[in-house]
Amino acid sequence: MNNKILSDLGELELIKLIEKLILNKTGKPLVRDDSFFYDLPRRKAIIGNKQETLVLNSDMLVSTTDVPPDM
Repeated sequence: MNNKILSDLGELELIKLIEKLILNKTGKPLVRDDSFFYDLPRRKAIIGNKQETLVLNSDMLVSTTDVPPDM
């Protein structure tokens, strides 16, 4: 795809496309939850080092200026 197609597609549709591609490729759905990043230490303790959860934060596609310092 070129940039024109991506810009016409829009952020939400692009996110849906990425989710579908990853689900088709890995068989794992994405977790779309901004609070995940703010609660990362507790969640790491629960899931350990396993790479079982894929995470997509739509804000990360747009800006990284409001990322928590410990992320």
